Amino acid sequence: MTDGRDGSTTTTISTNLNDRLRLWTDASYKLSGWAGDFALVMDIQDLGRAEVHLLRIEERLPAIIKRQRALTDEAPFVADDMLPNEVMALSRLWLFGLYESMRTYKSAVNGNARAWTPFIALNRVLNVVRAPLAKHAVAGRAMEHTPGLLVQPDTGRVGWNVFDPQTNTYRQVFRIALADELLSATSALLGAGQAEAEERNLQRPKSSTTIV
Repeated sequence: MTDGRDGSTTTTISTNLNDRLRLWTDASYKLSGWAGDFALVMDIQDLGRAEVHLLRIEERLPAIIKRQRALTDEAPFVADDMLPNEVMALSRLWLFGLYESMRTYKSAVNGNARAWTPFIALNRVLNVVRAPLAKHAVAGRAMEHTPGLLVQPDTGRVGWNVFDPQTNTYRQVFRIALADELLSATSALLGAGQAEAEERNLQRPKSSTTIV
């Protein structure tokens, strides 16, 4: 997966907000279809709605960072100065939500290789990042660790510099890369996931939601 370990957040998933919202909606029905758990529709769609808010903030960060770098001691405080802290806090909570949704999904598919294999890489990275963010310790080790916070000044993308116990090295993981991996992996369920949904009579309601 493109986790940004080399500082890159290059992705083939659209960053258009309307496109992403549609992708999250599609993912919610595919995942719930495989899992047989309609509650995942709400969980995954809520992650998508939250991501739209995060992306809107990230778009504003480059200008804010540029302004802050030029500040003098006498410069007045403005409300936007708190947005980098806000987006990092909300990104942490978003990651916890994604982790719990994937844990629910994994339990529901219960060893179904076709349903789970596309998400193995994502799940491993989530475990690496989630443990120190939640417990301030390396996953699976009695080792204190608080990930460093990352913000790309030219794009506003946020993430974490986290210790990976499997490689014994630090890696950079950006939040948008986790979202892209989920959306990309879910696309691998196309067809089979829809068939599962139809078998369980999961009806997809029409949505008129548009991001403006």
